[in-house]
Amino acid sequence: MSDHTGTVNGKRKLKIGDLILAGVFAVIYLVLMTIAASGLAFIPIVYLICPLIVGILCGPVYLLYLSKVPRTGAILILSILMGLLLSGTAFYVFFFVVGIGILTEILLHKTGYSLKSLTHSFYLFNLTAICPFTVLYLERDRFLASFVPYYGQEYADSFAKLAPVWIPVPQIVLALAGAFLGTMLGKALLRKHFAKAGLV
Repeated sequence: MSDHTGTVNGKRKLKIGDLILAGVFAVIYLVLMTIAASGLAFIPIVYLICPLIVGILCGPVYLLYLSKVPRTGAILILSILMGLLLSGTAFYVFFFVVGIGILTEILLHKTGYSLKSLTHSFYLFNLTAICPFTVLYLERDRFLASFVPYYGQEYADSFAKLAPVWIPVPQIVLALAGAFLGTMLGKALLRKHFAKAGLV
């Protein structure tokens, strides 16, 4: 339900149908994110820009998801599933991802579920694309060593040269840029849908 400002009420509780939709969109989001990460991993410099690509690919899915399920808890569900998927590298990745999900929930609770609010919230939520790299920041040697069995020592050495200690800064910028481009693409593709949903 939307009000005259174009804001959808997100305070209603999740219903069974909402949970099913949440699961479906979470799977789509996670598949796109996995494809982006695995497809880019073969080239070190390209792998490092993964937050940009994830934002572009997943931005439209994120907007469509929340326009279909504008409910408190929808983002938390997505972040928990993402955290479980990404925590294979390190357990603390789960907490980073879920933490961002909680912050995004708080933001949407305060700003409502207008298209503008959804767009701004994805700038925050797409920082989850950086979370798998926290192992690089916190356990650099272990992260680099994990490449050796799959891509060889030369790959690991190249990655190390391309990922200095200040790499989180450009990755945050890339995540924000990806979120901007992804939501722009999403709004262009789904404008009619948003109008029907009362978001514009």
